[in-house]
Amino acid sequence: NSLTITQNPVQDGTVSGIGPHPITVTVSDSAGNSTACVVGFTVLDKIGPTINCPAPIFANADPGTCGAVVQFTCPTATDNWGNSVQVSCTPAPNASGNFFPIGTNFVVSTAADSSGNPALCVFQVVVRDSENRAWPLAQELTLQTNLTTHLKQASFAQCLVSLDQSRWYKFKVTPG
Repeated sequence: NSLTITQNPVQDGTVSGIGPHPITVTVSDSAGNSTACVVGFTVLDKIGPTINCPAPIFANADPGTCGAVVQFTCPTATDNWGNSVQVSCTPAPNASGNFFPIGTNFVVSTAADSSGNPALCVFQVVVRDSENRAWPLAQELTLQTNLTTHLKQASFAQCLVSLDQSRWYKFKVTPG
């Protein structure tokens, strides 16, 4: 008696996709007797998506405000199985088109593939204080060249704005 063993899908064949995949193995003899057995295996996705995290975004504060409305596109993500992945940007006040205060703000982008594998990206939205609104009483200093030291400096009268001034700053200007 000789036995014939067949398999469906065929051995060395390609199985694609995440999830369960049954394999039917059939054994037949020369008398026409046969029996089949179904063996299953499951393909698992353990690799998270990849978020294309952007470089920091820079903006100047909107005129007359202490921040800026900044527009940007939420990053995109790719998955190792080629499935589309949705990305969300949070916190909600810091999503595109919202007001960002002066300074460095962080936008958190998250994504998960169809298997629940997560991905995270954090990028910056930096709003510059172009009107000096963060320090509304600050004054521009005109630096004069000291004829002896050849250093640029401000006079004492320029630095002292009021008797209750609580901070002093010393600046050294170097060429280059």
